Amino acid sequence: MKKDKFSCQLIYGLIICTFIFSCEKETKIKNEESGLQALENFYFNSLNEIFARMEIVNTLDLNKLIAFEEQAGYTSFGRKCEEVYFSIDPGSINSIEVLHEFVSHNQEYVCLEPDEFGELEYKVVNGNNPFRYLANEDKIFQVESVVYKVFEDGLVSTEKQNLAQLKTLNCKSVNEIDGKDGFTISPLKTESKTQLKDATYNCGREQGTISTNGNERLKMDITSTWQLNPTVGGYNVWFASDVIITPQKQAIVWYRVSREINYDLNVAIDYQINTWGRKVDDCSGTTTTSKLTKTVVSYNRDITGTGFTFNYHLGGYDLWADTPEVYPASLSCNEGLVD
Repeated sequence: MKKDKFSCQLIYGLIICTFIFSCEKETKIKNEESGLQALENFYFNSLNEIFARMEIVNTLDLNKLIAFEEQAGYTSFGRKCEEVYFSIDPGSINSIEVLHEFVSHNQEYVCLEPDEFGELEYKVVNGNNPFRYLANEDKIFQVESVVYKVFEDGLVSTEKQNLAQLKTLNCKSVNEIDGKDGFTISPLKTESKTQLKDATYNCGREQGTISTNGNERLKMDITSTWQLNPTVGGYNVWFASDVIITPQKQAIVWYRVSREINYDLNVAIDYQINTWGRKVDDCSGTTTTSKLTKTVVSYNRDITGTGFTFNYHLGGYDLWADTPEVYPASLSCNEGLVD
C-alpha cells in the first residue's frame, strides 16, 4: 500500500514537472518567436528607470561604456556605433574616398553628412538620440508592455505584441511613420505650433551654436522632448531638456575628438498637463570625453484617466562650455529665469 502511494506521488510529481517544463518551454518559444527574449537586458520597469540609466551611460566615454555594459552582460546599439566610429581615425586618412568606402561598409552605424556650413562631418547613426545606449542592436527597448524603436529624430512605440512590425520600420525619420495604425511617435525635435505658456518666456524647443578655433571646434545643442508611457489606469508623462556638447577636429572631415570639457548649464522647461508648470535646474562640472549629453532638467508625473492636453517648450536657458583648445561656446534665452 505504501509502495502504491509512493508510486502515485512519484507519477503525480512527474506530471507536474512535465507540465511546468512544457509551460516554460511554450513561453520560451513564444518569446523567441516574438523577439521578446532578445529584450531581456533592454527591459525597464518604468520611465524613471530608463532615465536613471540614461543619466549614467550618456556621460561615459567609450572605454567606460564598454566596461559598464560588459559587467551588465549586454551590448547596446549606441555602443556598437561608437566602436565602429572609433575603429578608424579620420585624422590619419589622406583620401576622402577611403573614408567613404569605410562608411559604405558600415552604414548601419556611421555616416558622412554635411554640417550647418556644408562641410562634411563624420558621425554615428542616431548620434543625438540619448536613448541609443538603452536599445539592443535592433534599436529596440521595452518599458513594461510597450516596445520602442530608436530613430535619428525620436522614438516610435507600440504594444509588445506588435514587436515584429516595429522591427520592420526602417525609415530615417519618425515623421515618415506618423499616422500608421498602432504606432505612437515621440519626436525629439518638433516645432511648437500649439498653445504656449506665455509669449515672453517661450524659447522654442531647440537651439545650437558652434565655437571654432582653427581646425578645432565645440558644438553645443539644447533640445527638449517628452515621452508618454501607458500604465495601469493611466500614463506616466515625462518632459526633459538635454544639452549635447561635442568637441571636434577637422582633417579631411570634421570628426569627434576627446577633450577636457568645462560646462555650466542652466535650463527652465515649461510643460503642460492641462495646466502649465515650470521646472528649473542646473548642473556644472569638468569631464574628458568626445561627446557629453546632460539631461539638465526633467519632470515626470503619473496621471490617471484620459482627455489630457500635453505641451512643452524651453522657458529659458543660460549655457556655457569650453575646452582648452577652443573659446567658450554659449547660448542664452530669458536667462533671468534660471539665474
